Amino acid sequence: MTVSFSFNRKPILPIKLNLAALALLFLISALASNAFASPRWSSKLDGRVRFYQRTEVGVLLAATDKSLYTIDGESGDVLWRRRNVRLDETDIAQVPGTDIVLLTLESGDRTRLEAIDLISGMTLWRSDKVRGAVMQLAWDPNANLLAVVLA
Repeated sequence: MTVSFSFNRKPILPIKLNLAALALLFLISALASNAFASPRWSSKLDGRVRFYQRTEVGVLLAATDKSLYTIDGESGDVLWRRRNVRLDETDIAQVPGTDIVLLTLESGDRTRLEAIDLISGMTLWRSDKVRGAVMQLAWDPNANLLAVVLA
């Protein structure tokens, strides 16, 4: 590295160029190490992942052609699996600020809406009386009220 000093207030161009080159080298090495880094974890699923969603509680929802999985985002452990369901990404709606997700399950001309606990996979409630996927929702924790708009 070349360092130039001047006492008569002339621009010190070599220092600026060397600092810029050093910063560029650092950036390239950081990007290269991330590009070739091994993943922190992996999970074996029953097929290729069609889509995934990261939740507020650090759990990943991952869907294959046959199943819906919830995976711990830190360890990669499968928390639970719902078999024999083929979901689209729009069939899943997270309730903000909670560990609850709404699933729209369709079978032929029948639709069922279920509220699922993300951590345990337990069904909290279900209804066969609604039709369509969740378009929008609002949660009021003070009133313990969930409003859902369906398509």
